[in-house]
Amino acid sequence: MIGGLKEKAKAKAMASLEEQMAEPLQQNMELFQDLKPSDVQDDGKYGQIVVQPLWAAVKAQSGGAITAAQKFVDVETKFKEGLFNVRNELIVVEGEQVDLHPEFSEKLIPTMSESFK
Repeated sequence: MIGGLKEKAKAKAMASLEEQMAEPLQQNMELFQDLKPSDVQDDGKYGQIVVQPLWAAVKAQSGGAITAAQKFVDVETKFKEGLFNVRNELIVVEGEQVDLHPEFSEKLIPTMSESFK
């Protein structure tokens, strides 16, 4: 019974976190749209240009969602992993051009959420 309650609490915390992440990520879409190939290919640059600013935005707007989720997962680490998954799955570099997946906006949050499972 306790395990079931813990799973329900975790599911609720993760759903709240996902909801709280969505707005800052959508509000900062230009970070993805303005990327250069070298920004995408270099983990350090991608972290500096995309991951760090988005993490700061989510932290600032999340209320208690991060605190609640932190009881179950390392939110910052999982968030960063999620943004690298976004890079790997939804951002395409072809030569000197960076393109976003045609359904980038729709797939952004589900792709991020996969890292929290």
